[in-house]
Amino acid sequence: MSEREPRDGWILLIGIGKILKTLVLVAVGITALFLVHHDAADELRHWIFALGFAPGGRLVKEALAGAGALDDRTLREISAGMFLYASLFAVEGTGLLLRKRWGEWVSIVITGSFIPIELYESIRHPHVGRVVTTIVNIAAVAYLVHRVRHPKQATVPAGVPLEG
Repeated sequence: MSEREPRDGWILLIGIGKILKTLVLVAVGITALFLVHHDAADELRHWIFALGFAPGGRLVKEALAGAGALDDRTLREISAGMFLYASLFAVEGTGLLLRKRWGEWVSIVITGSFIPIELYESIRHPHVGRVVTTIVNIAAVAYLVHRVRHPKQATVPAGVPLEG
């Protein structure tokens, strides 16, 4: 990619999305580490009241029950998984934001490898968020494949500023 080529707005949006996912996963990983040697259900209960959630709600009850089942080993495993997954998103996002062709390939391979699992889970346990995420990931991979195969046909979405 030449330095004079304008930044592709879709690549920019995909890259920013990857970096945002990285930050969320790092936060979850840090939170899981914080909960080691703590009672996760008690900590969650504290935050439920502090944030003003209805303590009798179905989702709150399910979350508290799930948190009560988390032991220190499980929390460490969750944390390690979050940091590993975050590192994948960080590599993808960095490569895309730096306009590197390898970033596009890495995103195609990593994001594409999770699509069969996402499709399976979307069919097995349908949920709007899961289905939307799967559709967005399929669209991102399709665009990246098109971009890698036809780099001169890349487009910029309306409202996304060009750099150049």
